[in-house]
Amino acid sequence: MVEDRRNVFISPEGNAEIWAPGTEPEGWVSEEEWNILNPPPPPTEEELKVQRIAEIQNELAILDQQIIRPMAEKVYETASDDDLARFSELMDAKEKLREELRELTEPPKKKKKKADE
Repeated sequence: MVEDRRNVFISPEGNAEIWAPGTEPEGWVSEEEWNILNPPPPPTEEELKVQRIAEIQNELAILDQQIIRPMAEKVYETASDDDLARFSELMDAKEKLREELRELTEPPKKKKKKADE
């Protein structure tokens, strides 16, 4: 069931209350108007990083499912050239995603100072 939010109005300070349409105090706006006037801030770099990590993990899970048949054909030595090509393609895609995941999750490596310095 969808909740009816037509009677929810927001004060200039951001407080929500229920009012009958047309009876809300002056300066109060509907939720829809409030959301247009006060868009959420853009995601932070950390939020974008966490989102990308989740996307990569999801993509890896999908690739794991897609690789089962070509891998089974390879294991049982019944793989066609198409199976082998698909297996190789999926493994390459997984490796690229794993590398990106490592870059996002591992701390940056410190550069070693030379002994001469």
